[in-house]
Amino acid sequence: MFPQEIQDLLAQLAKIPYENLSKAIQMGQHGKEEQAMHDPLFLLQENKAKGTGGTCFSLTWFICHVLKAKGYQVYPVMCDRQYGKNTHCCAVLEWNGAKYLLDPGYLAFTPILLSEQKEIRLDTPYNTIILNKTDDSQYRLNTLYLKDEKYRFTLKDKPVSSEEFLKHWQYSFLQESMTYPVVTMLKGDCHFYLQKENLFIRTRQGSEQIKVPKEKLSEVLYRHFGIAEEVTKQAREIFF
Repeated sequence: MFPQEIQDLLAQLAKIPYENLSKAIQMGQHGKEEQAMHDPLFLLQENKAKGTGGTCFSLTWFICHVLKAKGYQVYPVMCDRQYGKNTHCCAVLEWNGAKYLLDPGYLAFTPILLSEQKEIRLDTPYNTIILNKTDDSQYRLNTLYLKDEKYRFTLKDKPVSSEEFLKHWQYSFLQESMTYPVVTMLKGDCHFYLQKENLFIRTRQGSEQIKVPKEKLSEVLYRHFGIAEEVTKQAREIFF
């Protein structure tokens, strides 16, 4: 059993959307997520004020900052996806002689054991996360939704320095996924996922796709994710 403060932190992150709207706004204003980089707690301040969240970089930066301050051994790692190296990140926690993946960016709010010998599966409210060691200090993560298993990324269990992490964070602004809105969140047993102008609502029973007109985007993101409408209106000018 993990300490209650770790469970509480992950439960807190589960209530914060993964979204790139605030990142796009920061990119337009500063060319980087300046405040989040300098103050990890900015993530919570903005969530309380505007309902925003962050991408894998700000979420990982936040979780490492909080757990290190509490005395835990935790470090950020980079991950490779099909479309690029070091395009995803997460945290690794060392606890009771074992290592655990902390990955709020992929909506995993329970630590996942990095096993040397066996496949590890974590059932979330709507899908299953599958983790296998593939090579020296590397792990392959797939997700299984209904009968569809997909490769997501390869985790490289090698701590990165703050300087290297910030370099990859800065480069993330150039990714193609920063050219359109992406928002995702778990609510009860439902997964809400918006990409471009499509909202997907997924449960273990099936998936529904809803077309979201641009003029309705602010209303939809506030209703389903709690993001303030003025944030979406500002980001919409950047994306569209």
